[in-house]
Amino acid sequence: MSSVVSDSTVPPRFLTLETGDPRLAPLLQGDLPTDLVSRASTLRPILIQSSPEWTFEFVSKESLRRPTSVWVWIMALRPDSLVLSVGPILAALGWLGAQAQASGQALDWVRALWTITGILALHASVNLFNDYHDHVRGWDRVRERGGSRVISRGWLRARDVHRAAWVGLMIAVVAGVPVVASNLSSGVLLVLFASVAVLEFAISHFGLKYKGFAEFAAWLMFGPLLTGGFVWSMTGELTWRSLALGATFGSIALLCLHLKNFERILSDGRAGLRTWPVRAGFDASKTFTYFVLGLISFSMALLVVLIDPVPERVLPILVLGFGLGPLAARVRGLESPLASRMRGLNAAGLRLAWFNLLAFLLGDSVRLFGGLLGAIL
Repeated sequence: MSSVVSDSTVPPRFLTLETGDPRLAPLLQGDLPTDLVSRASTLRPILIQSSPEWTFEFVSKESLRRPTSVWVWIMALRPDSLVLSVGPILAALGWLGAQAQASGQALDWVRALWTITGILALHASVNLFNDYHDHVRGWDRVRERGGSRVISRGWLRARDVHRAAWVGLMIAVVAGVPVVASNLSSGVLLVLFASVAVLEFAISHFGLKYKGFAEFAAWLMFGPLLTGGFVWSMTGELTWRSLALGATFGSIALLCLHLKNFERILSDGRAGLRTWPVRAGFDASKTFTYFVLGLISFSMALLVVLIDPVPERVLPILVLGFGLGPLAARVRGLESPLASRMRGLNAAGLRLAWFNLLAFLLGDSVRLFGGLLGAIL
């Protein structure tokens, strides 16, 4: 069954379709039905309801109040979450740079640049794939929070986002070719990392993303696998120190993902998404937050004591010391999923991640350039 509601005085129209209707797939891609193709330059279909039927509103593009194209694409790439990918890489690069400086060796900066380019392109691709597939499954509607929402707002067509995601993935593959050619074993690791990240985080091919396992995958892929893979690509060696180096960053990525899912516990539950907070419940999710905060503190202590015991590491310790306490107090004060302070939990986690990265970079700059300056003088 389908219904069309039209009013000559109100430009937007509504179309409701059942699952399986041949008109559904093109609409989800951002294309208009055949009877409206002539107005494709002025109208954009926006999904406003996906259960039990799919309802679209045909909105005039002029009424969307769309930002500039450059800013829309920047939003689609979610630069605020870039810290989760670039943080572990820059920390590992600083660690390798300090080791190379102490031993009088030189880093292969060209290989490092190729690897970082590949990671950044992969990060962008995963975010775009994630937005696309959440949209076509009806999980990311205009009234929902989270994600870039550039599709649900009508700013970009799903078709265009999908193409951009493949472009990003191709760039990541091309950037990885020099790394694979120079070190086959590490190249295999990076290829596996990219494949798992795209299939699970972006497309949810195995369904783990919405079955409560995404948190563990985030810790592994944005932590030990990322730092270990990068160090392996640079040196050809995989050591326990290179893996443990990523524990802090993996724990922070785990915190950010958990806070994102915790913040959306009600909307995800209504949409039928079985994230860990939805499965465990509100109180258990609060307890898990405390566990993750403790895991961050423990992994940072492990880093300072066993992996990289240098004075410059006091900076991220101070950042975490000032950041973890207020965050724990905020979570402790939450009394229900309807509490107003639930909004912005993910943003608070990302701010902590950015400040932690800045502290690492400042410490590495002091260590690297301070040592270089001392050698020159």
